[in-house]
Amino acid sequence: MLHQKAESFIPPIEKSCRFNRNNSYMPQYEVENVNPFINTTLDLGIIQKAKLVVFGIVLGLPRLILMLFILIWMYFFSVLVTLGHDETFPMSKWRKFCQHPIYYGLRIQLFLFGFIWVKVKGRPVGKHIAPIMVSNHICPFEPIFLLYYTKASVLQRSEDSKVPIIGRVQKALQVLFVDRKSEESRKGIIKLINERSCESNLFPKMLIFPEGTCTNQSAIITFKNGPFHPGKTVQPILVRYMFRWMDPSFPAVSPSLRQLATRIACQVYNSMEIEFLDPYFPSSEEKVNAALYANNVRLLMAKKLGVPATHHAYEDAALQFEARACFPQHSMKEFIVEWGKVRKVLEIDSNSAKKYLRAFILLDKDKDGRLSYDEFVAAWRENNFEEQVPILPSGNDEMHLPVILSNEKQKDSKTAQKDGQSGVFEKELKRVFDLIDTDGYGCLDFRQFLTGLTILNGKGKEGKRGAFKFALDVLDMKGQRSFSIDEVEVLLRRIFPSLSATELKEALYEADINRSGVLNRDEFLSFAENHDQLLTIYSHWILNGITGQNLPPTESIVKWQHYSANLKSYEALNSSEDASE
Repeated sequence: MLHQKAESFIPPIEKSCRFNRNNSYMPQYEVENVNPFINTTLDLGIIQKAKLVVFGIVLGLPRLILMLFILIWMYFFSVLVTLGHDETFPMSKWRKFCQHPIYYGLRIQLFLFGFIWVKVKGRPVGKHIAPIMVSNHICPFEPIFLLYYTKASVLQRSEDSKVPIIGRVQKALQVLFVDRKSEESRKGIIKLINERSCESNLFPKMLIFPEGTCTNQSAIITFKNGPFHPGKTVQPILVRYMFRWMDPSFPAVSPSLRQLATRIACQVYNSMEIEFLDPYFPSSEEKVNAALYANNVRLLMAKKLGVPATHHAYEDAALQFEARACFPQHSMKEFIVEWGKVRKVLEIDSNSAKKYLRAFILLDKDKDGRLSYDEFVAAWRENNFEEQVPILPSGNDEMHLPVILSNEKQKDSKTAQKDGQSGVFEKELKRVFDLIDTDGYGCLDFRQFLTGLTILNGKGKEGKRGAFKFALDVLDMKGQRSFSIDEVEVLLRRIFPSLSATELKEALYEADINRSGVLNRDEFLSFAENHDQLLTIYSHWILNGITGQNLPPTESIVKWQHYSANLKSYEALNSSEDASE
């Protein structure tokens, strides 16, 4: 189906236009066939919906009444436990005694949700052996059971602390909260983990879910390094849910928490299995390398569970959260980029990726999760400069580069020069599309879009050099791997319309080292690196052309920075401009 769609909107590449897609700056990915971020029983059949109605009346309503009663009971003791208590100190003996009714209340709540019996294999070891426990994360129910069973301090997201009643109960059980959006909060939690993992520390042992988000049990995704920074022994915990008709998982694409809780509460019986593995004693190398330690524990847990250890990460789930409001559920897999792989080749954070995603969403008119060529160039074709759409990030998370695109599709560079206009042409955007389309299907998924545009922004594994190579491949329309002096002159006049004849002659003289009248790829690349604003501006024209941006130029970038005799004044100019920025 994918190949049929590709043929419908883009003609095959002519033999004379074919080029090698395996560029050094453009990474090749092996896509995983598993999607751990979608509930497998998202859409229920008629029979299951009928069962929910019947059991909702017979079981759901009585259970709900009892749950509310137990919740009030737990809240009463939570107020008693936290009354006048400083959270930075361990609980006193009488406060710990008052915690027991809350723990029992947790188990009763699970019983009312249909988890009548939970099968447990192995036993948790003491804090003096393994001060930290790590577990895979499926849904909100296993943390409840593990809290009851281990009496550990669980690490939760800060949003949960603001939930009425529930937040007070969590504080009474000494749950730790982290704001995942705050770097300061994350650093503070790592410091706290280091302190509490000491055997002499009087706080209870810690329970952490290093995946950082829920999955559907089909894989173990990338672990965060936090619980492994202290280099202390950890005890892995495996969680399994056995089901046939009702998936209890709560990943990014799933029913709402209220809907999921209703579904689970209307089941006669739900099955959960907990397995405590033997403590994992880190090697000397793992103690000083948290990433290695985390990955080895992850591989062990995946092997025991019989599922793959993939490169998916919490950031993939965050991207799916961002996309699911605009796209149908069946296309959510298109927005999984396998963040662990992407971060190895791109210097990008999740906030920047979300900005690229918003640009992708605006371009994808038919909401199928892929961009045809017509969708890819739609903003360029329709751009009337009536609006500004600041979507894409650059090195400083904002574009500060000129976009002066011609409204005429076939305007050549000489006409653009005459009218004082500059920009990319559609044939160049076609070349960009072909370079990003690494598999040759004739359409772009979000991972290709994200990778290609990030590299153009100088954030690939080769940095600015990768962006320059990309730009050179776009400019080299004939595939000759070389440029004549006339072609270089046209390019310089396109990018710098106000360039004087003297400056242009000086630049061309510098570029043509061998005085042959032709620049090979390496010569052009060296020339571009000496004057990095040349291809930087061109690369950003491409980015802005795709997204339809029209932002004002920045003087320090559009000014031709040639080597002149007055080098001191040149350096002073740049230093003052850098300070102003």
